Order: sequence, then structure tokens, then C-alpha cells
Amino acid sequence: MSAPSAGSDRESSSGATTSNSDLSPSLAHALDRGELSLPVLPRVAGEVIALCNDAAVDARELARLIERDAALAGNILRVANSPAYRGAVEVAALQQALSRLGLTSVRDIALSITLRELSQPLVTYSGMVERCWEASMGCALWSREIARLKRKNVEDAYLCGLLHNVGTTVILHWLVKQGVTLDDEAVASLTADHEEAAGALLARQWNLPAIVHASLVSASEGEAPQGEPIDAARVAFVKQTQALARVLMGFKQPDLDGLASEPEVVALNLYPDDLAELLQVEPKIREQVEAMSGL
Repeated sequence: MSAPSAGSDRESSSGATTSNSDLSPSLAHALDRGELSLPVLPRVAGEVIALCNDAAVDARELARLIERDAALAGNILRVANSPAYRGAVEVAALQQALSRLGLTSVRDIALSITLRELSQPLVTYSGMVERCWEASMGCALWSREIARLKRKNVEDAYLCGLLHNVGTTVILHWLVKQGVTLDDEAVASLTADHEEAAGALLARQWNLPAIVHASLVSASEGEAPQGEPIDAARVAFVKQTQALARVLMGFKQPDLDGLASEPEVVALNLYPDDLAELLQVEPKIREQVEAMSGL
């Protein structure tokens, strides 16, 4: 039997039939009024992310904070001992793991773990969640490498890449709460229309950096939510890195000849030597995606 079309009826968990055409206006109304029930950023994860942004943070203080969340602590230890990050010896103590990873990596891992955990209740859409997660991690890691190569802000690139499709997760949470199951085609239709607004709403609620919000909203590249000026060139760059990251993820066996003519490569003014350097980190990025996907 063929899959229903995006506009066909769906059955809710309560047994009532819901038309997909009715969902888009309902979702748009909730987004416009800011009434969508959004995933909550766990308190400890939020404090860890904020603390890691403080250059004067004490490693012992950070370890004590993370130890308050056993799941987060365990996952950070697991990632620190994964092939992507493992040193000569395995670490058993959290403070050792923090020293190995460094503050920036701890913050990135904490946010990545948080996003991963927020996707766990979405069992109805597990296949789409996995694809979305791998896309977010791959985009974040490739974007960071591109930014490093271009000597730009790697933190901007990683965070914006990681969160570039967070609106999809928000919409999936909304569908689950509505008790409605849609096929991939119907979900794609909803996300095409509303992912940007859903992602921007979450960025505001989580008080994420202004650059993240600006990178999510195509219509306001030069302005943050509160009207704070944002360098349009800075926003344009992170969007360009995301575009190239998606290209790199699409190449099963990346090659110089195939990449050199891509518009994203031209836009970023990358030369053959630059591409060769990028392709050398592909195995490491694959290991890092696998390390985070196993959470």
C-alpha cells in the first residue's frame, strides 16, 4: 500500500481523524502567539553552558556542577573515552575528562547531549529524529572545521550548525502533544513552512546567543530578537558554512574534483589546498558523529 499523501487525513491517538490541512494554520497560530509548549532546557545543562562561557571558570566548580546530573556526567565521561576524543589512557574521573576535553568542547558536548535527550520522547518519529540528529551533528562539526580553516569564529559556526534544524524537533514535540502521527512527507510539509519560526521561538526561550537566532531567521539577518545589532557578514558566513557542510555530508566519498565546482565552495573562496585540508578531517568527523549518536 502506498503512503498517504501530505494532504490526506491522519488518525490521532484518541481515534479522531485530523486533516493535515488543519494542522498548519493551528501550528502557525501557536507560533505567532508564542503559545507553543517548548522543550525546557534542563537546569544543570543550562548552567554548564553558561559557566563554560566564562574564561575564569574553575574546573573543580564545573565538575561539581556536572556531577549534580548523573546522566550528563556519565555521557561526558563516555564521550571523553570515545575513539574521537580518547587519549593514551582511559579517564575514570570527571575532572580528568574535563581537562582532556577543554571548556569549549564540554559546553558543545553538554548542549549536544541536551538536544539528544530532548529527542528521546519522540519515539513515534524515531527515524526522522535520527536523521535530524545526524544532520545537526554533522553540520556543526563540518561548520567548525570550515570556520577554523577560514580563521573565523569556530564557536559561532558550531552552535549555529548544531541548532540549524532545531525547529524540526520543536514541531515534532508539538505533533506528539497533539496526539497526531504524520508520515515523513506530511512532516516535511509542515517543517518547510514553520521550521524557521519554531527554531527562532526556541532560541528566544532558551536565551541562546543572538548569532544563533539571526542564523535561524532568513528575513532578519542583521538584527537580533531584542533589536541588538548583528554583523550581517558574520551571519552570512555561518549560513555559508552550513550550506557547504550539507554538501560535504552529501558526499559519501568526498573528492576534490567533485567539490571544487560546488557554488558553496566558490562562495567561501576555498582553494584546492583548502579542500584537501578539509577532507583530511572527514574520518575524525565521522568518529565524532558516531560518538555523539550513541548517547
